[in-house]
Amino acid sequence: MRVFNFRAHLKNGLAVLFGIFLCIVLIACTEWVLKWTKKNPSVHTYITHQPMPYWTADRFGINTALPGRYQVQKIRESLTSGQKRFIFNVHYTINQFGYRETPIEESETRDKQAIFLGDSFTFGEGLNDNETIPYYFAQQAVDYAPYNFGVSGDSPFDILAKAENYQFEEMVPYKKGVVIYTLLNRYLYRVKGDMAEMEWAANHPYYVMRNGEVCRKGSFLTGRPLLTRALMRLKESEILRRLNKKHLLPIADRDFKLMARTIETAFHIFGEKFPDAKLYLVVYPLRAGEIDHTRQILKYLDGTKIKILDYSALFSGKDSRYFIAGDGHPTAYANQVFTEKLLEDLGLDK
Repeated sequence: MRVFNFRAHLKNGLAVLFGIFLCIVLIACTEWVLKWTKKNPSVHTYITHQPMPYWTADRFGINTALPGRYQVQKIRESLTSGQKRFIFNVHYTINQFGYRETPIEESETRDKQAIFLGDSFTFGEGLNDNETIPYYFAQQAVDYAPYNFGVSGDSPFDILAKAENYQFEEMVPYKKGVVIYTLLNRYLYRVKGDMAEMEWAANHPYYVMRNGEVCRKGSFLTGRPLLTRALMRLKESEILRRLNKKHLLPIADRDFKLMARTIETAFHIFGEKFPDAKLYLVVYPLRAGEIDHTRQILKYLDGTKIKILDYSALFSGKDSRYFIAGDGHPTAYANQVFTEKLLEDLGLDK
């Protein structure tokens, strides 16, 4: 019969605790040294909205903008000379529902709707009202009234929250037309709720899978508070910054399944709200340096009734004509190329 050796186990346990303590001390000392030796940045880049405030959240926990017309500037400022350079200097017009206006010529022929869903790429971050995808679409598809529901930072979770909670008939008077959701490769990290995203998306809608169904669980901050707060604190780590680490959580098949199921559920609800409309999922071209996650996402959408237009190779993410220098959002030219292809595939280019 083996005798429990309390002293040996206590010794081993103390050794483990001491090792953990040493690791914590080492990490803390490294953080202190790196922050103490950190060089002050010579350049500061920031965005201003005038007037302020600009952002708000509705009663469903969905981010929108406040109604009004805003001058929006992204500025690169030298902290040594004080010299400023505009990366962009544009105007946004937000309607009474908190979404971007699309300036079009009113016409009796516009008896169908074109609803655009997505994030800042759909919204037209860094561009004027007449340089967005919905604008270029409406210029050629003269029978369609455009509705730009793109919001910077949105993920499939935000789209599903809108589908579940919004009374779209109050905003969109037409039943026939198209609903177009632009899918970006980076949405996987937003669904995952990783470190870089929690810097600004902690209060965004959060969903989990239960018995094969997608269910709302508050926000990232309320639905998984410990992990979200830990990621927010880790974002301040100088070690991780020096290592250029933006994402820490491992990506698994369940993340692709959750994202695909979220999109499928949102499309099902939009199909019920607009039974006479055609719904499309449009895959946006990859940006330079991105890891392609869209193949895996599309694999889990295979077999659904969602119509998919894959534009991932429409243009190169390395071509400077397509993305705003110093920012990374699409240029007006990119939106024109994207929209021309979309109109052609929808048979509306005539």
